[in-house]
Amino acid sequence: MKIIFTITFVFCFLFNIDVSGQIRYANLVPAWSSQYSSGSYSAQQAIGEPNTTLCSDAGTAWCPSTSAGFREWLELEYNNPAPVNRIFVYETLSPGAVDTVYVMNPNTQQWEKVYEATAANLPACSRILSVVFPTTSFPVSKVRIALNTTLVDGWNEIDAVGIANFSDGGVIGSDQTICGTAQPVAFTNIDAAYNGNPAVVYQWQDSTENGSWQSVTGANAVTYQAPPISNTTWYRRAATLNGVTAYSNSVKLSLIQAGDASEFPLNKWNFYAYQTNNIDLIGADYRGFYSREVLDFNTINDWHYLASPASATGYQGCAVPVDHFATVARRKGFIAGNYVLNIPNFTNKLRIYINGVLISNLTCCAASVSLGSLDENSEVELRLLDEGGHSYMNAEFRMSGLNGGDIGEPQALCMSETPALLVSNKDAFGGSAPASITYQWQDSVANGSWTNIANAVNKTYQAGVLSVTTWFRRKASDNSGAIAYSDEIKISVNSLQGDTAVYGNQSWNVYAFNGSDITLTTNSYRGFYTNAGLAVNTNNSFPPHLSPSAAANYNGCPVNNDNFVISARRQGFPAGKYKLNIGNVDDEMMLLINGVVVFSAQASNITIGELDENSKVELRLRETNNAASMDVTFVRIENSVADYTNINCNFYYLHFVNQNIWYDFTDASGNLVLSLHPNGNNLGTMELYTKHFGTGAASIPGTSTRKFLPRNFKLSSVTHPNSFPTPVKIRLYYKNSEFADYKTAINKPVLTLNDLALVHYKGVSEDCEFGNNQGLGVELASPVLGNIAGTGFYLEASTTSFSEFSVSQSNASLPVSLTSFNAKLVMDKVVLNWSTAQELENKGFEIERSTDGRNFVKIGWVDGNGNSHSTIRYDFTDASPLAGRNFYRLRQVDIDGNFSYSEIIAVSTVNATRLSVSPNPVSNMLYIEYDVKNNASLAIMDLQGRVLWKYQGQGTSSLISVPVQQLANGVYFLESRDKQGRRQTQKFVKQ
Repeated sequence: MKIIFTITFVFCFLFNIDVSGQIRYANLVPAWSSQYSSGSYSAQQAIGEPNTTLCSDAGTAWCPSTSAGFREWLELEYNNPAPVNRIFVYETLSPGAVDTVYVMNPNTQQWEKVYEATAANLPACSRILSVVFPTTSFPVSKVRIALNTTLVDGWNEIDAVGIANFSDGGVIGSDQTICGTAQPVAFTNIDAAYNGNPAVVYQWQDSTENGSWQSVTGANAVTYQAPPISNTTWYRRAATLNGVTAYSNSVKLSLIQAGDASEFPLNKWNFYAYQTNNIDLIGADYRGFYSREVLDFNTINDWHYLASPASATGYQGCAVPVDHFATVARRKGFIAGNYVLNIPNFTNKLRIYINGVLISNLTCCAASVSLGSLDENSEVELRLLDEGGHSYMNAEFRMSGLNGGDIGEPQALCMSETPALLVSNKDAFGGSAPASITYQWQDSVANGSWTNIANAVNKTYQAGVLSVTTWFRRKASDNSGAIAYSDEIKISVNSLQGDTAVYGNQSWNVYAFNGSDITLTTNSYRGFYTNAGLAVNTNNSFPPHLSPSAAANYNGCPVNNDNFVISARRQGFPAGKYKLNIGNVDDEMMLLINGVVVFSAQASNITIGELDENSKVELRLRETNNAASMDVTFVRIENSVADYTNINCNFYYLHFVNQNIWYDFTDASGNLVLSLHPNGNNLGTMELYTKHFGTGAASIPGTSTRKFLPRNFKLSSVTHPNSFPTPVKIRLYYKNSEFADYKTAINKPVLTLNDLALVHYKGVSEDCEFGNNQGLGVELASPVLGNIAGTGFYLEASTTSFSEFSVSQSNASLPVSLTSFNAKLVMDKVVLNWSTAQELENKGFEIERSTDGRNFVKIGWVDGNGNSHSTIRYDFTDASPLAGRNFYRLRQVDIDGNFSYSEIIAVSTVNATRLSVSPNPVSNMLYIEYDVKNNASLAIMDLQGRVLWKYQGQGTSSLISVPVQQLANGVYFLESRDKQGRRQTQKFVKQ
């Protein structure tokens, strides 16, 4: 067969190319080149219609066993053999690998090629490859898809393969159901006529009988937007080339019409349904209606609350979604009288209109609403919005008696203040003559003996200045003699209490002020309450959304719920040094000691110094919006270093670290863990993870080359995760006993505190451990030593970034400072090189070798230089290395017999021609063997194809090591590319 084909790329999965069932999908996969597994990703996943979202790695699609590895192929079989001229390949991930497509000729039993292209990476994540070719002269039941995965990155996945026989008129779309006056979806050019020949002339046609076709004036483009229709209508596209005319498939637009949504039927309800998210019906799509000849109704009797009005018996119109719709009940005609609408239950939002006027706007879940006078001409509309399912409404219409209405809420005043206007939240209503209702306000000082207030006959009333607590109510009367009363309102009258100049003696006087000035310059004093103990926690006295006047022992006038300040004042503390532990502050706090402002801001735990029986302390809290609270405790510091109750990683935090003061991380007893000074930086929230490794010399932690005192500290700042504008000072605290354990562990009994260094480690595995550090860290300059009451000490230094900190013997006092250690393969021997920066009593180096990196044996010795303060270089040749991998380390030995180990390095004596990794699974270090002579690059990638590590060049050994502790647990791929561009991949698991 001569190869003539057209390629169409379709990148939107929701685009429906299955026209009127013309596309057939495979029912059998008889053969394939490979499959990722026998379940998910198997070749059988290519059977049937597409069921995988494009641009996704899903087990519902076929995936070969390797990515970018080999040529792959897939054979598919179809029921009902017939001639075809279209093949659709659903490439759901890494498209572009398909380079050849064949169909089986049953007459010759030969595969005939219908598509050929060069595989290439595509910018899109997925596609539907449409292959167009002349109609076969034979029925087709088998198709073969071939892929060149070596040219396309990633896993090449195929969900389905469809075949079809479309006319040369092309394909324009699918049937549609049109509701009311909705606009049809535009007809698209799914498949161009005559293989997309640019000389084709198009003419769109329509028909109301699917047979008598008329040309649509001006519709000569390849696509067409039909107008709203008034009858069911068919459309097709005529395509003419060189005098020959062919037609596309015909598409039916079915019209559904139901009801006039503006009608208020007489003496019955019409329930109109809209698809919308807006109770105002702005942009709403009217769908249909049903009717009920009742006065009271419950929509649950018509349709289930989890369904929609479209499921009601007698419903006429289009489908309605089960959520995000509005039900609008409209009725005209009521028996004359005053009505109350009782709604025992409803969901979401409900609106009530009388004669087009909104009278009530309700939100779940029950209500009773006065409708006033209704008669045979009244039009009532109930509008219910479903915002996400569970929609229903129960409505009961009842004649009402006279009701006095609602006049407002209780008030609390200070003596000589004028109360707020007594409003009419709800007018009196009901009764037999609502138009004749009159009012009379009454008051009482005993809430029982009521007196009419002269000339107070309006709906509202403004009382004058009150000197005592007084109750008010409103009397309503109509001309039939009916009387009703509103609710009763209490206006409490109080007087100022307390003297703000008085500090509580060994307790707190908490004074309250209206206004938001924390300096108290413009505020209005209102009253106070008292609080015992060293802590001030407003949550124990009044809820955060209320004010201090809600406290149980409050004395004085009411305080605004918003915009107030409290001032807690106390004189007298047990003598000692104190810190302020701040659990929570909302909105702003100020601390004054003996009248002097210590700080004014949001703050975290701070050290405030000495207090005694004469000290006056004031804490102010400013509230500005909605809620306020303060939870603070004064803790006396005993100046001791914190003990640890376990060897777990402990977590501490401080908020609002922004003042130029020392901030202490302490344990529950106030003992010191770590201190820091922001030095002008706003560090925000500080987090500290710290671990103690136990007592005794055996618990001293570290690596093979360096030991540390048994505490590890990891600091971080939310505001400055990387570095700060100016250096920050930190102090690390230790017990004297811990230093004694350290000296025993490293066999240095004469070591002094001045020999210690504060070490900053920043790199892989910043956590509470030492053994997984990829390096020894950096010693911070000029550490300062301090003592803690004879039981402990601290080291203080400045740093420009946070991470992991610890204390160790300074490199300046180490016997031997190893600066490098390398190995390379020279001919058939391994040459080791290392150098030192200084040596103190260095006896020499024992060279050790291992085949697995764990079990080492001695293979040689090199003498040291005793004492030196300059760079000295050493080398050693392993003349008989083992075949394969060789691991080496140095055991440095002092003259007094003490020793320490270097890092471990690896080299291979075999130039690998294949790619391999070990161990697998891996936790810390991954060893890679590869073709060192022909290598161009190595890369580690995740399942999405993202490169997480890359190595360019050949290197000096076919065995290299890569730390992988920073990788999350999961599956990864190692990819090797040689100089010819060929690739190898190996899968490994990080755990």
